[in-house]
Amino acid sequence: MPWWKRVVELGVPALIVYGAEDSNVDVSASAARLREHLPGGGVALRIYPDTGHSLRIAATGALRPDVIADTCDWLHASRARPTR
Repeated sequence: MPWWKRVVELGVPALIVYGAEDSNVDVSASAARLREHLPGGGVALRIYPDTGHSLRIAATGALRPDVIADTCDWLHASRARPTR
C-alpha cells in the first residue's frame, strides 16, 4: 500500500483492473484495501465480472473487448487531467 499511496501523492494516473473470478488474488479484499487506504480515489479501479486473472475470454483466449475499451477511455481521460 505505501507504493500506491506514493503514486497518488505524486499525481500519477493509475488504473487497476481485476477479473472478479481471479483465483490468484482475493479481489474483494484487495479492492476493499485500496478503497480503505486511498480514500477519495487517486486510482481508477475496475472489476470485470465472469473473468479471471488474465482478463481473457475463456472460449477464445482473447482479451475482453470491454477491458480494451475501458483502458483506452481511461487513457484518453487521464491525458486531459493535469498532473500535480
